[in-house]
Amino acid sequence: MKKYFLFFIALCLSFSLANAQERCPFVWQIQKAGEPVSYLVGTIHINEKNKPLSGCLKNIVGKSQLLMTEVFMPVNTAEAVNPDSFALFAMLATGNPNQLRDDIGDDLYHQIKALWQKSPTMQEVLPLYDHLNAWSANMLMTNMTTNPNLSEKNGIDYLLAKAAAEHGIKRTGLERAIVGAKIFQALPPEKNRQSLQNAVTHWQENEKMNQRLIDLYNAGEPVAFFAYAFNEDEQLKFIPHADRPFWKKWIYTTLLEERTLLWLPKIQAELPHQSTIIAVGAMHTIGKNGLVELLKKQGYSVTALQ
Repeated sequence: MKKYFLFFIALCLSFSLANAQERCPFVWQIQKAGEPVSYLVGTIHINEKNKPLSGCLKNIVGKSQLLMTEVFMPVNTAEAVNPDSFALFAMLATGNPNQLRDDIGDDLYHQIKALWQKSPTMQEVLPLYDHLNAWSANMLMTNMTTNPNLSEKNGIDYLLAKAAAEHGIKRTGLERAIVGAKIFQALPPEKNRQSLQNAVTHWQENEKMNQRLIDLYNAGEPVAFFAYAFNEDEQLKFIPHADRPFWKKWIYTTLLEERTLLWLPKIQAELPHQSTIIAVGAMHTIGKNGLVELLKKQGYSVTALQ
């Protein structure tokens, strides 16, 4: 009798552990009558090295036909050679080897370069450094970290793209890479310099803020994650008060909401035809103009899986 009791306990523990492993934070199921089931995944673009894709996300990839990421994500060298990459490169690389120094001055030029030289995420673009201008350096700076334990290759969107490629699943981008670049390009020159100076002056504090978001994401704490990510006083605390209204609108409206609204028609065109994973930065998912609410307004049931 004792043997069967122990077997029953072990079975219950196994069941509990399986359920724990199947938690799906930052994932929503999208449904509408007569259409395939699809999924919305809020991602982070940089994550801890060797962090694997969760079992939940692997399962979703295995039963989907299309992966849509913010931009098309190459997972090998052959895919990286594409018209979109060439167009972005043409925007970033000027013909002037003194362009960045001319744009931002010697002091800031050397401070940024010193950070990039010890950043694992900036090594691929470091050869372009002298040919950049203020806006393109500012845009690339959003992926800068000096933490050797973080990598873009472990960002959730990249891991999903890699898994989709291994399963032979079609992949596409919701926008071309130059769309985001043009948003930075349109910033007034003094705002790009201000952003770069802020990044250099407060890089250690900014790294701690980014690490907190990564930790909350990996801990599966969406409520705490979004509360911190959308806390304007916290996220803009190093910006002078007089400039905060500008940056608040630019970050939360121009960079987030306006782009999300532009993605909606492309998403709607695919959902009726095939099971689709929409994998975008987590901050594009919630709020009145986040994809959860936008899809609900289009008649979809959008349910958090956690």
